[in-house]
Amino acid sequence: MANFILNTLIVLALVLLAINLYYRFHPEALQKSLAKRLEAGRNAMRKEKVLGTRISFKRAGKGEVKAIRYIPKGEGRKPVVFVLHGGMTVDGTADQDDTFCNELMEDLGAVVYNIDYTTFDVQPAPYPQDEIADVIMHIASNSVLYGVDMAKSAMVAFGGGALMGLGALTLLKERGLDLAVTVACYPLLDESMNRMCDAFLHATPYVLFMSEDDTHDERFKNYKSHLEKAKVDCTVRQYQVPAGFMEYCYPEFGSIPQRYRLDEDEMDIAKASIMHLKGILRSYMK
Repeated sequence: MANFILNTLIVLALVLLAINLYYRFHPEALQKSLAKRLEAGRNAMRKEKVLGTRISFKRAGKGEVKAIRYIPKGEGRKPVVFVLHGGMTVDGTADQDDTFCNELMEDLGAVVYNIDYTTFDVQPAPYPQDEIADVIMHIASNSVLYGVDMAKSAMVAFGGGALMGLGALTLLKERGLDLAVTVACYPLLDESMNRMCDAFLHATPYVLFMSEDDTHDERFKNYKSHLEKAKVDCTVRQYQVPAGFMEYCYPEFGSIPQRYRLDEDEMDIAKASIMHLKGILRSYMK
């Protein structure tokens, strides 16, 4: 029995060594394998039918940008919210925030654009940031046609989408456009966000929704100090729940692994945080 186990472990080690050597000398094969897995994960999150309407924005000389639009009932120009899904910049899809976006539309009476930006595994920066900026700029330049009031505009972005969105807002600022408020929920942090502050290009006013654990991270402390030095009008709300808590409230995340699921108390806190978020947006849309 001992020999059988030993032989099995040796065979397994040889197989793993062979795989490692193959990918070391064929890195393009590893890249393709990872790309397939990421695309499969995104496809698993996509829904056959969404609550909004799937649309696309064509860009001259550039690829089109897909989005899901939610339009409330009633006449006249309405507030507008741009939503960017999470996913660590290489995962996720707009479909995962479908229920959330529909709620925003119903509760705020706002037009919502759920932008399905291209992830970094498909196109590197600044491609997705440029996509987001182009969509927002197009809508702002044709606000009467789209029935929106850009004076009552907001961005809500989760995780890696917040990193993308804040980058897009620097591009828009350079084009002369600012949104009324930006809400980032547990954003993925990197040095580029500190540089936005140092160059006085960071979005403001700015509201951060954070897991309490994230606020103890050195990267967040460093980012917060840059925000303060740049005098960014920033409010931080923190909650004793895991990162990802706001999106995890919704049915699109019902099949996530057990270790990521919220318990009953965490779910109540997450739902309360969403109510706070809606209240903040509402205050900028009066």
